[in-house]
Amino acid sequence: MSPTDEDNKESEEDEDKKKKKAKYNLDEVTEYQELLVKYNELENSVKELNTTITQLTNDNTELIKFKNRIEKDKKEKLIESFFMLNEEQKKDCVDNIDKYSLDEIEAKLSVICVRNKVSFDLNDSEKKKEEEVKTTTYNLDSTVDDAYANMPAWVARAIEVKNEGNFN
Repeated sequence: MSPTDEDNKESEEDEDKKKKKAKYNLDEVTEYQELLVKYNELENSVKELNTTITQLTNDNTELIKFKNRIEKDKKEKLIESFFMLNEEQKKDCVDNIDKYSLDEIEAKLSVICVRNKVSFDLNDSEKKKEEEVKTTTYNLDSTVDDAYANMPAWVARAIEVKNEGNFN
């Protein structure tokens, strides 16, 4: 074969390839169309899932903030319940309130109480108030004159009225 024959043969092959390529239109290939439809469906599904993930992430973030706020309130109330400790003794728990759990705070403050031999009774002023409030009872059926000496005048008068027979 001569070089011109080879060139002619190659050019014929190129033309055949071009014809074959030109003959195929992707719009006419059913497999391609099916794959294209499935691809578009998958792409839409991915977009929907990404939207859902974003929404759920935002909701989760809000719920975590709410949970942390509630937990912090519980921790603050727990710290306040250790009224027998001064602010300096509670300082570590107050400063690290976000780091410590409820149980850790309770354990730390309880240990401080035990180490300092803190009294768990109410404050002295509150204790005195409780002692001052005493209940006194009176019996309206009493007729003994010396009982009148220790009771208020209104109670004595109530007994007199009852004894006069005006009330039964």
